Amino acid sequence: MHSETDAELIISPDRTIEELKAETLKKLEQKKNIDQRFARVQISNRMRATLKSTDPEALAITPATSDTQVVTSRSDTRWLWKVRANKGGEYSLVFSLAAVLKIDGESSELVVETYSDKIEVSVGTAQWIKDFIEHNWQYLLSTLLIPIAIYAYKAWKKNGQPGPDPDAP
Repeated sequence: MHSETDAELIISPDRTIEELKAETLKKLEQKKNIDQRFARVQISNRMRATLKSTDPEALAITPATSDTQVVTSRSDTRWLWKVRANKGGEYSLVFSLAAVLKIDGESSELVVETYSDKIEVSVGTAQWIKDFIEHNWQYLLSTLLIPIAIYAYKAWKKNGQPGPDPDAP
């Protein structure tokens, strides 16, 4: 497990940008260094949102929701992605939003990009290492402890100390 965070997109046809900002600020009070973007976009009743990394080996993105969703004026439409940093460094995420339109009521679709943005991401190497150790301490401990225990046992045997009695209870 490496450093992981969520990326979320909300379309809310019945709320203002100010209302969305207030909700988001309240929700993210405790978090720091969060990039928030707000924009007015053209929407249709079906929208497709994608989030891609310019370096998929460094930033792995896993969608938590379907990329194409229905948009109504009755409730918010949300897209969610898990973004996992596999190594430290400077990277970019490319976000795009498109309207999915039917042509003449047919099943053919026309996808029209309505918004696109590039988000710069900085993954600190020290933070990445800290997260790696926090999530993998048991493996690191066993990797270090087993060789040390073997070395200590061999050194103990080499010094002529009697080994453990296999017949002892």
